[in-house]
Amino acid sequence: MNAAIMFVCLSVSATPGQAGPPPIFQAPLIKVMKRFMDAPGADGERQSQLYHQLLHNRIAVGLQFLKPDNPKLQGDPKHDFSAEPTTYFHRRSPVGLVMAKYKNGNPPFAVVDMDVGTMAAYARKGQTVHFFERDTTIAKLSRTDKDKKPLFTYLQDAIARGADVKIFGGEPRPSFEKHSANGFYQVIVVNTYKLPIVTVHKDLMTKEGMKMLMDKTRDDGILCFHTSSRYYELDRIIASVAADLKFASISATDMAPWADPWQRAWPSSWIMVARKQEQLAHLKVPEGYSEAIKGKFFGPAPYWHPTDADKKYVWTDKGPNSFKGLYRTDPIMSELDNVVTDVEDLIIDRVGQHALVTTIARPFHGAVQALARLRTLALNGEWPRKIEKKDKDK
Repeated sequence: MNAAIMFVCLSVSATPGQAGPPPIFQAPLIKVMKRFMDAPGADGERQSQLYHQLLHNRIAVGLQFLKPDNPKLQGDPKHDFSAEPTTYFHRRSPVGLVMAKYKNGNPPFAVVDMDVGTMAAYARKGQTVHFFERDTTIAKLSRTDKDKKPLFTYLQDAIARGADVKIFGGEPRPSFEKHSANGFYQVIVVNTYKLPIVTVHKDLMTKEGMKMLMDKTRDDGILCFHTSSRYYELDRIIASVAADLKFASISATDMAPWADPWQRAWPSSWIMVARKQEQLAHLKVPEGYSEAIKGKFFGPAPYWHPTDADKKYVWTDKGPNSFKGLYRTDPIMSELDNVVTDVEDLIIDRVGQHALVTTIARPFHGAVQALARLRTLALNGEWPRKIEKKDKDK
């Protein structure tokens, strides 16, 4: 399973050595790009659509299609894809399947870290949706500023449908404790990563943090932890903490290249936590999943699956809360590889695309990646111990 999950990461959207179009918004580490897609529509005819994509330190964290320029096509699901949840949150994603249970009601739900506000696509008239977002720049991208439209309209569209949408700033855990009542939410979605992606919401994955979140849900409430990460195997932590609290959990790995291009479905990993196992029993494999992954290079990864709990991964507020044994790659080396790419792109911007630039940069990338593999073994406590054992065997 680990080999398959390595593909379930927050994806780099820029290719080394290829300078892209200028961003339409830029702040430290943050870019919003306007991009173009051409694909068959619901009626089989090809359509061309623009979308905005949010990147944080080169990593794509969300996107939204723009509304058609023609007012007659706006709101038409065959031509207007702006209201559809995309990326990690599409309707056949694990969190999409959780939300499907409540499609005929409007129970309140909350989201930790809004990115482009995609989860607001699930909001209906009369429904309360609370976003807990610590980054004011990210929140600004989804807010109307004077007469200027937001770059991402999921929140504003939900408000126009009659949903009660609010954004609470600051660190999520104290913000939850301040702004929400116990037993209020039906669902809480936790994007476990912070921006920058290399950091995570550790305080929401401790026993105390998870208990606080569960206290904020109804008796049959569900915590949905989005654990897609290139750096850490976070499911093990959450499953271990949940088990220690006597909660039930089930993990999910969505690897399907879904046929509908307008979902812009990205692979993702999740773990859902509830008070009782029967509260997760309705979560089934989405229709068409087995066919969608058949014959693909990453193998037949099961959609829903258990994750083993281990006492050594039970985090508490007292710590030390180590990632030892859970590293997928070394974050420092990954950032160094980004620096090499930034230098490469800077040279290309100044002198133009040249094969010599990428030829020189390629060995640097290879050296960093090789060192990253060794450092990952060391961080997980697997090196030099394993090397010494092999030497002894000889």
